[in-house]
Amino acid sequence: MSLGGAFVVAGVAFAGVHHGTRAILHVLVAISLAMAARFSERDLGRAGAAWTVSVAGACLAAATLPGLIPGVGTHPEDTLTAITHVVLIGGCALAVAAISAATRNPQALLWPLLWGSAGVAGLAAAHGVLQLDALFGVWAPESSRTRFYAPFVNPNHFAGFLLLATPVALGTALSNRRTEQRLVAAVLAVGFVGAIAWTAAAGPLVVMGLQLLMVAAMVWRPALLLGLPLLPAGGWVVSQWASRHGSDTAVSAEGRLELYTTTLRLLGAQPLTGAGLGTFEEAVQPHRSRASWRGWGHAHNDWLEWGAETGLVGIAALVVAVVLLAPWRWRPSRFVQRLGIGVGGVLLYAMVDFPLQIPLVAMAVAAAVAGSAAVESRGTPVAVPRLRVALWLCVVLQLGAGVWQARTAVVRRAHLALRADPQDTHARGWLQRLAPWRPDVQLAELSTAVGAGDTARVQRISSDLLASYPTNPTVVGSASHALLMTGSTARAVELAGEAVVLAPWNRELWKLRAVAQTRLDPSQAAPAWADAVTAGVPGAMQAGWKLLPVGLYWVDALDDAPPERLANVAAFLVEQGDLEAAIVGYQAVVDLEDAVVYGPYLRALQQTGRHGERLQYLDAVLRERPRHPVALRQRAVSLEALERWMEASEAWLLHLSHHGTGLSSAVAAKARATSLSEGQRLWDAQRLLGHTPSEAEVIDYASLHLSFGERRRCAQILAELGSSSAPARRLEDRCASR
Repeated sequence: MSLGGAFVVAGVAFAGVHHGTRAILHVLVAISLAMAARFSERDLGRAGAAWTVSVAGACLAAATLPGLIPGVGTHPEDTLTAITHVVLIGGCALAVAAISAATRNPQALLWPLLWGSAGVAGLAAAHGVLQLDALFGVWAPESSRTRFYAPFVNPNHFAGFLLLATPVALGTALSNRRTEQRLVAAVLAVGFVGAIAWTAAAGPLVVMGLQLLMVAAMVWRPALLLGLPLLPAGGWVVSQWASRHGSDTAVSAEGRLELYTTTLRLLGAQPLTGAGLGTFEEAVQPHRSRASWRGWGHAHNDWLEWGAETGLVGIAALVVAVVLLAPWRWRPSRFVQRLGIGVGGVLLYAMVDFPLQIPLVAMAVAAAVAGSAAVESRGTPVAVPRLRVALWLCVVLQLGAGVWQARTAVVRRAHLALRADPQDTHARGWLQRLAPWRPDVQLAELSTAVGAGDTARVQRISSDLLASYPTNPTVVGSASHALLMTGSTARAVELAGEAVVLAPWNRELWKLRAVAQTRLDPSQAAPAWADAVTAGVPGAMQAGWKLLPVGLYWVDALDDAPPERLANVAAFLVEQGDLEAAIVGYQAVVDLEDAVVYGPYLRALQQTGRHGERLQYLDAVLRERPRHPVALRQRAVSLEALERWMEASEAWLLHLSHHGTGLSSAVAAKARATSLSEGQRLWDAQRLLGHTPSEAEVIDYASLHLSFGERRRCAQILAELGSSSAPARRLEDRCASR
């Protein structure tokens, strides 16, 4: 059985993001390592690259040790899972290097990579056509929210995986000596390009464009010179196209830039050893520039995340590994050069996402690098006994990591089962045996006590949980909710506040804090609800209004909020009918931003008869933006409401000069200020100046004459108009009636 076949099967079936699949990948790598360890003295004696790979992997593994103790102490499962990830990738590279060194056949790398990638792409297409929401229609992870992209859930990582094979397929199609292989490779290349485009993932699309340009330059060198100037424009076109197909590149880029600066602050806080492998999500929170509901499981930059978690020690180890495996240490063939373009594409994409955190992607990159080094290098022979020891040691590590991953899969399933049914004794047993440090069982007991209304038991379990897990936001929030449900409101408010500080990205905790404060003292609850609104809790305004329908509380609570946030709350108060509170809120907004027209504010002032304040507001806007169309129109309307007809006529004429409408309104105001004849002269004068009134304005002009009792003139104007529209016919009937 070839190693290539094993990885084709593994690639099509698993990506390491589903329950238990990482354990299977560890077993496959262990089997491959055991096969390599049983090679003959002659074969292993040529595997100098395998020893180099093992040294590079050992450097990376050693870099994780300084953060191991603090990581295991605070996040044991996350840290150990991250370490098994490093073990898996290193073991994969070592197995491929050892077996490839024995064969020294590039074809053993070429076709398994292409067929494995084709299988993944074909499986993704089948899932899309059949609209399946689980792998093979059966296996769904807990995070599944959309259709599957083969063994991936995330379309970006699916596209990132195909970046490895796309330049290889294209290069083979352009330069392979065998016609049938060129034809097959061309079909695969077109399929890979189409699959990446199908995801509408901007990052992979841009990287793919660069890869295709580099492959073309290998065949025709001027292609690179001609194509590079087009890359910026191509990137802009791709980002616009991706945005129209559901990938908001502008918003995504803004969020990533903020996250990168935050990650650099985390690295600056713990520069030597880092925060510890697998601790990024929790470690980065205190360094965020602004609190929000959104949590970040990864830095969306694998290189920054590695540095933040392992520090300068990890960065130095990474540099050593790159130097040891660098392609300039040997003379790569054309095939390996194309494979290098694929590897480089994935590594470049890792600067804006986290493909190397996905086992299948990282394994494929490691296999490509190690296999290429083993096939192409001409290194010195290695001591066989030493290499055998390294191989068998890695087998033991893979099996141990596989056991840990299997245990993790069981624990996660038990966790979900216990959340669904707190009385599930089978799930409790697994959690107590395999993860005694987790609070799941006690949380289930707390939920049962709340359901039974046992106040004393709730208080006892809450005290035990808080003593054991004082900094766990899930525990603190659950205790707060349980105490709130059993009447211990003051303590619930206190704990909810602590939970919000521990996990400001958790929107449910902000809502819990606001609900608890409302039950304790409604008159003091508005600030808590305002914080929930600011944190982005869905429906926070609606939920808070049901509990606290007093608009002035909300306005006072948001007095220091940004203008946009306060304007949204004021608009909500207009919808609820609390116009007085809404006006107070908008006045605070206007004090900060007096050049913006807020329609709900104008309506609220009009409905409450505050035409003078309305006029003052519009005058302030027009001082900053003299040609604002809405402000000009509404100022004229306000002057009409105040019966300042001459000023209203001048205001309408100003609107007419800037925006071409308002002639009939200006004439009507002039007629009311002076006389109908003066209005007629204004109409004629503006017509001579080139203003052509619309049909609606002509009908309004005729209606003005009717309001002054000039029925004959009204009918004459309508006859000159010659319109058969419904408004014209109705007005004509009115003119004819006596």
